[in-house]
Amino acid sequence: MRFERPIDMASIWCSSSTILHLLPPRGHLLATHLPLTIGSLSVIALISGGKDSFYSLLHCQANGHRVVALANLYPSGSAEEPVVGAGRSLSPPSQQDGHSAASTRPRLETAGARSRHSEIAGEGEGETDLNSFMYQTVGHQIVPLYARATGLPLHRQPIVGTAVHSGLNYENPRRNSRGLVPSDGSALRTSLGHFPSATDGDPQGLEREQADDGGERQPRLEPDRELEDETESLVPLLRSVLAAHPEANALCTGAILSTYQRTRVESVAIRLGLVPLSYLWQFTELPPSLDDSCYDQNIGLAARATKGNANGKKRHAAGGQELARDDARLLRDMAAVGLEARIVKVASAGLDEDFLWENVASEKSVQRVDRAMRRFGAAGGRGSILGEGGEFETLVVDGPPSLFKGRIVISDDDKRVVREGGGCAWLSFRQADVVLKDEPEQAGASSQADALNSIRIPGLLDPRFADTLQCLLADTTGDENKLGLLHLASSRDSEPGPNLGPESSWRTTVKAGFPKCQMSLSNNLSSEEWVFLGSDEPSRASLEEQTVSIVDQVRRCLESYRLPATAISNSVIVLRHMSDFPVVNKHYGSLFHEPNPPSRVTISCGDKLLPQYAHIAVYLTVQLGLQPDERRGLHVQSRSYWAPANIGPYSQAVAFPLLPQLVGDAAKLHDGELEQPLHSSSSPFAVAIAGQIPLLPASMELPSSSEPNSVELQITLALQHLWRVGIEMKVRWWTSAVAYFPVASSTDVMRHQALLAATAWKAAHLWPDLDQGNVDEELDASDDDEEDDAGPDLWDRRYNAQYMTHGDEDEPFPLSLPNWSVLEHLNVPVDESVGNSREGAKVLLRKKAAAVPFFFAAEVEELPRQAGVEWHAHLGLAEIPTGSITFQSASIMKHTEDLTASEHLVVIDAGDAVFVQTICAIQPPAHDADSQKATIAPNVLRSVARWQGSSLRKLLNLSEFPKVKPKITYVEVLSTTEINKEWLTDNENPNGFGNKDPFGELGPLIPCHSLWDSQGRRLVAVCIFETRLPKAK
Repeated sequence: MRFERPIDMASIWCSSSTILHLLPPRGHLLATHLPLTIGSLSVIALISGGKDSFYSLLHCQANGHRVVALANLYPSGSAEEPVVGAGRSLSPPSQQDGHSAASTRPRLETAGARSRHSEIAGEGEGETDLNSFMYQTVGHQIVPLYARATGLPLHRQPIVGTAVHSGLNYENPRRNSRGLVPSDGSALRTSLGHFPSATDGDPQGLEREQADDGGERQPRLEPDRELEDETESLVPLLRSVLAAHPEANALCTGAILSTYQRTRVESVAIRLGLVPLSYLWQFTELPPSLDDSCYDQNIGLAARATKGNANGKKRHAAGGQELARDDARLLRDMAAVGLEARIVKVASAGLDEDFLWENVASEKSVQRVDRAMRRFGAAGGRGSILGEGGEFETLVVDGPPSLFKGRIVISDDDKRVVREGGGCAWLSFRQADVVLKDEPEQAGASSQADALNSIRIPGLLDPRFADTLQCLLADTTGDENKLGLLHLASSRDSEPGPNLGPESSWRTTVKAGFPKCQMSLSNNLSSEEWVFLGSDEPSRASLEEQTVSIVDQVRRCLESYRLPATAISNSVIVLRHMSDFPVVNKHYGSLFHEPNPPSRVTISCGDKLLPQYAHIAVYLTVQLGLQPDERRGLHVQSRSYWAPANIGPYSQAVAFPLLPQLVGDAAKLHDGELEQPLHSSSSPFAVAIAGQIPLLPASMELPSSSEPNSVELQITLALQHLWRVGIEMKVRWWTSAVAYFPVASSTDVMRHQALLAATAWKAAHLWPDLDQGNVDEELDASDDDEEDDAGPDLWDRRYNAQYMTHGDEDEPFPLSLPNWSVLEHLNVPVDESVGNSREGAKVLLRKKAAAVPFFFAAEVEELPRQAGVEWHAHLGLAEIPTGSITFQSASIMKHTEDLTASEHLVVIDAGDAVFVQTICAIQPPAHDADSQKATIAPNVLRSVARWQGSSLRKLLNLSEFPKVKPKITYVEVLSTTEINKEWLTDNENPNGFGNKDPFGELGPLIPCHSLWDSQGRRLVAVCIFETRLPKAK
């Protein structure tokens, strides 16, 4: 049988002219057999029988998608009888198509299913459960009945193989088209019936191979059974579904917190050209659903996002925190929609077999399970009440009539308890039946409006960012003096620290007391910036030719350093035209085959800003001493309500040791090389996060530009994406950030956008201390509302079991971002701040406002997807010890050029090494400050780099002068001609490849139309330096 299905990329990147709102209108599509709406997807729903897969399916429908088929894997070796489903006959399992069929009342006895993990003890001798981390198999005998219960086609195949790849992230084991090998190196043999996976020329697996024999059959590449990972069983299953339903273009799964499951499903889905959907991903961390009035289409998206957020003052009165996390809310949401999910397996010290067949989606059972979990809190954890750690498993037997046309009925006589060791017990079933619902019962809840009303869709914005958006909406006249927070001394460039006054040269007064450091013995113990310019000399090379050349240079650089591609932690790609991006992405993506490719920021600078002959510039940050087990990544490719999916060759975030090696006496060199790798387990982690644009996560669409307050909403939404990724990566502090904006219609418009972004940045940091920026009003509200029942107080959150998180995590999740305790001078325990006087609270708030990380805005030409803003945090800091960050600011001046600059330092003292980030923000001369364009000579920036070396020598008590160059430089330039004549140098590339090091001491260069600080003042350049040095012994 020949099978070929072209990829409908329109289904992946929906047209911006057909926006699918995150919050669909009342009466939107829910029933499975209604026609598709524009922009909707045709979904294959992976089901295990459990609650999560079915509830995720319902969310697919609530978002306007149509479920075309169900798919399930069952234990190999079980006696699965043919079943009939959905009014169509599916043949018994065969070598060619892998389908199975079902009858309405099957005999459901198992015949010694094999297990690689557990042995049965007591009742049910010879019967086993796979205990797979990937698939639920308890209750697999019931799964064939879902075809009749839902009226949807059901496709099933056996699970083949075992968990060969046990890591959280999953790598496609069939990447090489000619010599396909699994990761253990065992060769694969070719057979018939299977479809091939991705090829070298198609690393994402998005293009299908043609059959070599004329199209009757496609070759199958099947590994030895004992070596194949069980994940790969999804491939033939989904191929069979696609053969029967070629219109299918998406795959739905029920992952909530399991990275293990999500990454495996995503790997297979992307290879088969399916859009992965995981609407329950991080569901427990999202805000509650909105009230009914928010679905009124006369209400703009920004208004919906802030509606119901008027209790901000009560949150402040309650200690400025939200209620403790309530994972059980998801179970209550399932109950509200009418899902009936019975517990069929228990494997937790808090749950015994008396819980079997409890309907976990009911308030009574939720409370019962909750009490049992709390008795064994140390054994629980994040998501334990949902069974995310394997505490229990469920089987859905009924649901809303929009999906379930009948309910599954199992008599007590047909249930049997199977007991395993260690307190684990589960149910086995002999017979079951489907009882179809009568027409009045189906009609009672079949109204599309009622059905949608029962699906609880999370609010668009978290409370922090709903308040931030309200702050931006406080003034819509464009008068920046009335914008929330701007009246505070909230930026260090407007209120320098004590004893830091202006200087008369490129020098500054630095604070004493920093540890004495020494020069590193080897440059291979830190990170480097690699700069690749398409061309810096006359050339007729096209964009694609320049991209191919850059990719080749990168490969040769990596080979020269004997580094894998995973040594690249993040990249910045600067294009002449954003429309060139698909071509660039194709070749750039060929560099990365391992899971978690580098995070990435992409911008376009237009025709006037890049050097004349260059169509592209690529800047890579490479960690030279990174050990394989030290790199962490977050690459969510599924659509969800959480944050935008990354469907290209880049991760949301990559973390690596901030201070990768202990250098000095501990580093023993032999012939210039380390005798053994030095691990950095005690080092804080640096987190490089991808640029975040304001996509609506569930639909992957931008908010309509015609929406009221679209700019304010986009700024806030993209910033929330940055925050959510940071929290998932356990970031506790940002070092600095830039907000990119596309070219504006006027200077006034750009200045106003920069002020809006600065206000959002400050508000997000200072939340929940103020909503509208009026400190006095907020403190008055706190006094007035002390008796309001707005939530648990500090004692409750720490000691009352009703509000405590299950488990004994070091910090409750989600983590606090920012975490003020990491700052040396703001390490104020929560207990000590409770009950402080109003004046003391004001002082603390102003100190926090002065400590908000440095922010600036950059006007470029275009952003991805024609977005209105892109947030780029230069570095997130994770696992930072308390009180280890020191910051200071100073004003500096160079009289000869009449330039004023501000210097901002972040110093991290951790273990045996020190990290310093220095930002130098240069303002134009006073007489040019109000001009349309300002510029700066390249030699001035080169002198900044030399001055920075001198400053570091003094700051860290170094014995010699360190040579430094910026990690990245943002500069306002006038034209291509200016760059060609003055900026390009003849320095040899230190990497040894490429033509030249085009920008010399300037490092990676981002040319901009304009630059703005947080006070709305023009800048001509922003230089960011990073230095890592060992302490002196």
